[in-house]
Amino acid sequence: MTEYANSVISDALSLILVQGDEEPIEATTAQLAIRVLNRMMNRLTIYGINLGFTEVTNLKTQMTVPDASIDSIVKMLAYYLHSFFGTGQPNPLVVAGAKDAIGDLTLGWMEIAPSEYPENLPRGSGLDLPDYARMHFYGDLEDTILAEIAGYISLEDSTNP
Repeated sequence: MTEYANSVISDALSLILVQGDEEPIEATTAQLAIRVLNRMMNRLTIYGINLGFTEVTNLKTQMTVPDASIDSIVKMLAYYLHSFFGTGQPNPLVVAGAKDAIGDLTLGWMEIAPSEYPENLPRGSGLDLPDYARMHFYGDLEDTILAEIAGYISLEDSTNP
């Protein structure tokens, strides 16, 4: 389904009760919403959530993001726009929707590189690959550790009893 900036912005404004569903968007409101939408989407890209978004220039610009992300974008845009139109605290449902939206986008589109064992990770930490060194956490410390007698640590030679 092809979505345009007009429908995304209109839905976001409806969530924060700025305008009705079928009401046309005023020019000043449209420019503000487009600016906020572009900033919000650029911020997501900085955080590693790359949706393939291209900058919106007018209300007839096609949204170049996956269809599954549109609902999350609408909820987040409503949250961001509230500060421009709201007089008090945002509706708790808008806040909860924005939190859910960022979580959905993070899970669905954030690219996380697989972690790798560092070269100096000692054995005994779950690393049993044959090409790593066979060092242990506390290698060759037996001489410097205090001697144990019957499960207790004894005094060092230079310590006065």
